[in-house]
Amino acid sequence: MGAALVSASLIACAPLLVLFASLVAAAQKVLCDAARTGPPGSIVLTFVSSTAFFVPQRLGESRPASVSSRPPAHWPGSSAWPPRCCARRAPVPEPRPVPGVRARLRPGSPLVPVGARVAVGATLAGWASLALGSAHPYWAVVTAAAVFQANTTLSWQRAVQRALGNLLGLLLFTALLPLTRTGEIALVLVTLVLQIGAEAVMARNYWLGSMCVTPMALLLGEFAGTHPAGGLVADRWTDTLVGVTTGLPVCALVTNRRAADRIEAALTRAAAARTTASALPGSAHPGDEAARTARDRLAAALGELREAADAAAGEWWQRPLPRDRVAREEDEGRWVLAALAGRDTSPVAAG
Repeated sequence: MGAALVSASLIACAPLLVLFASLVAAAQKVLCDAARTGPPGSIVLTFVSSTAFFVPQRLGESRPASVSSRPPAHWPGSSAWPPRCCARRAPVPEPRPVPGVRARLRPGSPLVPVGARVAVGATLAGWASLALGSAHPYWAVVTAAAVFQANTTLSWQRAVQRALGNLLGLLLFTALLPLTRTGEIALVLVTLVLQIGAEAVMARNYWLGSMCVTPMALLLGEFAGTHPAGGLVADRWTDTLVGVTTGLPVCALVTNRRAADRIEAALTRAAAARTTASALPGSAHPGDEAARTARDRLAAALGELREAADAAAGEWWQRPLPRDRVAREEDEGRWVLAALAGRDTSPVAAG
């Protein structure tokens, strides 16, 4: 937000703002994928920052608001934490050992081509939107950034889902606009209903979630004042098509040939974790520290192997993938995990 608002206050060149917004979107995509934040990934961050690049600003308005250096008494870490009603809390399970963010961003990381796709595709989409006269080029940037998924196949699927969801969302926005302009209460209630719908269906079906998010995003602009509906709908649909049609060719041209290398590294880690777990003495109880660590390490390695295999399988222009080796390593790893679980006679393991 800071970079976006400062750029908006200092730069009057819209194509340059599009470029900077796209670079920030690429960084957000790579960092969120490396940290495995899960859905919705970087798209919310990208929407907020890309919009901020085009908010009219003066430099003096971009400074952060002052905050109290002393947190409220009910904040975690203060002397009054935890509250009396929560003084006895269940222990938090230890996380599984997985490669950290820094390891996933090492030179040669398969996330680098993904970031390049976002940077190039979002920039071209924003420039195309400006060339077509859109007043909201950041919508094209966000659409292109949202299209790019773990591989080419998933990106094509996401593009179709987003285009369909946005089209239906624009139709819903047009139908609801007369109701929302009857008064402030109606505007608030309709926006809340759309928010609930987005939260309820987004994780299950992306295009249904987009159908709720699109009119909600447009209605949020109505809180500051009414806008011509025709221009909003035309710009949103144009920018959606521009983002999709620009992002997909970039996805096909900027191939991720490092995805196969990720499988090799994942195979090596899975084999090492399986060997360590297999070497445990038969008398070792699964509750022992060494057994628990070996089990968690093997489970995490198998999960990473499956993720790497799925990502590489959806990329085109790849060298042959070691599918047989992946299947064999997964089978052998599961047998070792099952053997470790079989030693545990606790009710939790039985369940």
